[in-house]
Amino acid sequence: MTGVYPRDLAFIAAAFGVAALVWSAWAQEHPPRGWWWRAALGIGSLAGLALAVVGSVLLARQWATPTAIEPGTTAFVFYIVVFWVELAFAVVLAILAVRAGWSDFVSPALLALVGLDLVVLAPALHQPFLFVPAVLLIGVAGWALFAPSDDVARSFWCGILGAPVFLAAGAWAALATG
Repeated sequence: MTGVYPRDLAFIAAAFGVAALVWSAWAQEHPPRGWWWRAALGIGSLAGLALAVVGSVLLARQWATPTAIEPGTTAFVFYIVVFWVELAFAVVLAILAVRAGWSDFVSPALLALVGLDLVVLAPALHQPFLFVPAVLLIGVAGWALFAPSDDVARSFWCGILGAPVFLAAGAWAALATG
């Protein structure tokens, strides 16, 4: 991790907080029986919300500091192109999966896409530490694709295993903003 761009680190913290919140909430779709699973996912959602708030406050404080993706630079254009291509791909992928009756595979497919996105964006953001959550998230997505899904949704595995990855990496980024 490089502290040269604290504004980017604060943004990563806020974005990863939102991601943890979303994946924890999506995991509530059909978790295993037992109140403790829903409680763990609820705690994950609350922790994600807290990290998103902390990251947003840090981002506001660091807004005047440099960013690796300054508007008008190649890195900025690359970031915008990757974002829109990823979003379009995610929407098309989700629509096709739902139409084919594979809606249970949407969550792991999107989580793998997020992991791949981090692989592509780590160099653009000058944050090599993003390779760690990228690999972990792709691994979680792979596990969710092949995990037994008779009594739980695949989104459960993505949330219960993926949200902590987002939380840990986001907290690390928040702490590194200085």
